[in-house]
Amino acid sequence: MKIYSPATVESVKQHSPDALHVNWFEFAGRNLPFYFGFYHLTINYPVLYPQFIGSRFEHVLVNSKGRDWVMLRVKSEMEELRKNLSESLQSKNQIEEMLKKVETAYEDFGNYCKSHRSEDSLQYLKEFMKKHEIACTAVSSVIEVCSSLALQIGKNVSDESDMIELAVPHKPTLQFEQELNLLEIVIKIKESNASEAQVNEMLKRHFEEFGFAYFYMDDPIPPFETWLEENNPLLGETLESLKQKLSDKQAFQAKVDKKAGEVIAKYSLDPELIALFRKGIYLRIYGESLFGLGNKASAPHFVNLAKKLGIALNQVKYLTFEEVEASLTGKLEYEKLIADRQRNCTILLSGQNAYVLNGSESEALMKSLHIEREHIKNSGEVKGVAAVKGKAIGTVKVVNEVSELAKVQQGDVLVAKNTTPTFVPAMKRACAIVTDEGGITCHAAIVSRELGLPCIIGTGNATKMLKDGDVVEVDADKGTVKKI
Repeated sequence: MKIYSPATVESVKQHSPDALHVNWFEFAGRNLPFYFGFYHLTINYPVLYPQFIGSRFEHVLVNSKGRDWVMLRVKSEMEELRKNLSESLQSKNQIEEMLKKVETAYEDFGNYCKSHRSEDSLQYLKEFMKKHEIACTAVSSVIEVCSSLALQIGKNVSDESDMIELAVPHKPTLQFEQELNLLEIVIKIKESNASEAQVNEMLKRHFEEFGFAYFYMDDPIPPFETWLEENNPLLGETLESLKQKLSDKQAFQAKVDKKAGEVIAKYSLDPELIALFRKGIYLRIYGESLFGLGNKASAPHFVNLAKKLGIALNQVKYLTFEEVEASLTGKLEYEKLIADRQRNCTILLSGQNAYVLNGSESEALMKSLHIEREHIKNSGEVKGVAAVKGKAIGTVKVVNEVSELAKVQQGDVLVAKNTTPTFVPAMKRACAIVTDEGGITCHAAIVSRELGLPCIIGTGNATKMLKDGDVVEVDADKGTVKKI
């Protein structure tokens, strides 16, 4: 892999001219730092992807302005990769083998985060990133596996609502486990008349065990006090209400298992294949939750490096670890580099070459690309796929970045490009979820089912058509959102 950094439009033209002629499309939007995108495009896609799924993309691009970044891919490559993957997943043994790879990657990453200690922050982060990227590849791979299996299974399932009943994890997700554990603790508190000190101790222990599930990749890690304030309403509920909630949640898994079994019988589906599909969905959600553990483990080391360089924590994340090392030894003037990258940065993977373009060069490259953009019709209606059926009326809160989650109040309609584990507390406050992106195996769909919230995904335009303060009816039975 040849990495050009800093690169120019001319260097792309010279060494990878095909990148300027393919048709790009916006695949996904995220709020992530530069360093993650860099390693994702120089390690994950060209090196690790083929090891996991036997195929790779020739072209991937991430363009960012601050933490707001969008990933672009090439549709023909997406179709080719999914075709190859579908052909390789004809055997249940092959699917099982793939899922074992994913589990091994998660276990290795989780163990490193929980047990590895180092005084050398730079060395720690270098090792951390190697394991982090394997875990990232595992998540990316299992997402593609689930999508491929959904298409394969869907050929034999005529009713879309029946496919939704199948697309549920085979066991409770980490967030769901957290809900159950918290309810059990609060019930114990109520029944034992625990002292304030005992209450704090029990809740802190819970927060230490499960709290990381809501920090995602690089999101701010709230202190225990903030988390406690978020969950204070639960402490004020009656014992009877808490026991009913716990009973309802404990019955959830049996309920979805029963429904899945009915769909399997209805269409004479292979129960072993469906079991693998549902296990894949669980691993897809679990992997994203695990990134919060990585965030928690790596945070002190980023803080340490930022202090050594005399810059803000968010700024150090605009450097690769190699650039941090050069900066610490006085070999790199990093302040202007960081400023340029914060304004605009493009990381391009093209064949065996990778390019990092900063500031004006990044802006120029983006203008020179062929990017397919969907025309948004201002019809006053938003349409998508019903991931969880039901209806709700509420006030729209559009969340474009994590810092905006606090504006979602009880009974609001949460509208976002997509959701991550960090969104879950806000999702609990919402009466319905609407996203631009995603299919029936996406994060928003799975978590909304566990929360029992009407959810419409894959609208393509909800965040552009709707604005804060709009009062809407979310009809997830029809997959529509209407202003009222």
